[in-house]
Amino acid sequence: MKARTGATLPQGVLLLPLVALAVFIGVSLQKPDGALRLWVLDVGQGDALLLQTPAGRTALIDGGPSATALNTAIGKHIPFWQNSLDLVVLTSPKEDSITGLVDLLGRRKIEQIVQTAFTPTTSVQGAWQEAVAQSSARLSAATRGDVITFDKEPGLALRVLYPPAGDTTGEAPIVLQLEYNGTSVLLALNMSEQDETRLLALSTGDELKSDVLLVGRHGSDGATTPRFIAAVEPQAAIISVGAGNRTNDPSPEVLQRLIDAGAKIYRTDQNGEIEVALKDGELVITPQR
Repeated sequence: MKARTGATLPQGVLLLPLVALAVFIGVSLQKPDGALRLWVLDVGQGDALLLQTPAGRTALIDGGPSATALNTAIGKHIPFWQNSLDLVVLTSPKEDSITGLVDLLGRRKIEQIVQTAFTPTTSVQGAWQEAVAQSSARLSAATRGDVITFDKEPGLALRVLYPPAGDTTGEAPIVLQLEYNGTSVLLALNMSEQDETRLLALSTGDELKSDVLLVGRHGSDGATTPRFIAAVEPQAAIISVGAGNRTNDPSPEVLQRLIDAGAKIYRTDQNGEIEVALKDGELVITPQR
């Protein structure tokens, strides 16, 4: 039956196709396309990285200081009907890495959790351990030499460079090197100058050399030393940092060291979320703004 000329259709008749279109667009944008994608999420003064493999597996590395910010950022890339993550890595028990993850464990099914060894001394650390105990995830501590791989994902690995086995310093951060078909990204995240010195002593040859460096400690002057930058030789450096933070990160000295080394700098406080995509041997970094 045709509508009469000038007749007004019910609102629902127009709304339903628009909803279907929005869902279709969302699915299309989030469908794996054969590229490896690492999103440096914009979660304020903290670290949170979301990894999507070429086959569509997902991993979250740290969770930032806010559950709300983390859930909002993840929701841009993981469809609402996907209620699980293949892997969560906690590189440090510091609040700007762990806080967002506590709520996440109650919202999503996690297949595997890899974390640094630590003894809880704060309420959020205790809440994390309780949430882990209540989850069904496989739990393991990471040490140098471990390699995290994904089934049927050739050429892709997360290598643990730090801390060394038998580390007795307590709460040493996990340092990962993401490798995919000859391209590498070094995730320094929570490394201090002392950690960098120890890692440099452990490393041989060009082990640390990486195309992209995720700068430690939000670019503060307590890390990212000239020796460490020289060992990594990054083409690009990404700093996860909150706008107007109280410690005035990143440090001008650190920024100058990276510039002097020839690295192109990206910052979440200025660029928003930053995507690192690897496909067919090509590295593409795309800032949100």
